[in-house]
This record gives sequence, C-alpha cells and structure tokens, in this order.
Amino acid sequence: MKVQGSAYPERIWIRNKELGYVNVTLRDNVEEKQIEHDETTDTIYEYDEVTIKIVDRPNLEEYINTYFDALFEMGLQQETTPPLPTEEERLQAIEDAVLFLSLGGI
Repeated sequence: MKVQGSAYPERIWIRNKELGYVNVTLRDNVEEKQIEHDETTDTIYEYDEVTIKIVDRPNLEEYINTYFDALFEMGLQQETTPPLPTEEERLQAIEDAVLFLSLGGI
C-alpha cells in the first residue's frame, strides 16, 4: 500500500515479538516530494509499505535483508487475500447452520 510520511522511513521495522512470531513492516520505493504551502515548502516521503507476520529466528534482521524482495512480495499478496474468518465468526456460522437445519431448512 502507498503511504506518506514526513520522516524518512526505516526500510525494516521489527515489532511485537510474541509466541514465536514477529510483526515486520517493510518499506520500499521511497520517493521524496516537496509540498508547497503559502510561503513554506514541506518535504514528505511516499513509499510502498506492507506488514507481515513471520516466525522469530536467530539473526532475524539478516534473514529479512537476505529475503527482502520475497517477503515484500508475500506482503503484497497478503493484502489482496481476504482475511480468514475469526473464531467468533466461524462459531456464529456453525450456530446459524445448526439453527437453519433444526428448523427443517426453511
């Protein structure tokens, strides 16, 4: 997804380590742009950004740097894939189906 910010972005942002996984935000194709206002000019940065969840491992940053392009592509593909239903949504669908069938499919 295209993102804009006023600070130059880090290419890799590793965060939220939990249960053996980490959330990683990857940024690529950074472009500097000048935005003019009345008497001032602001610098902004526009870039592609994806967030992925991967297994934590030793030398994580080295791994991400080595496979950056593949991981970034994986993140782009995940953006276009509909999210899996939550546990609550799945249980609600089962309850609705059982109720429908118990009423004779009406």
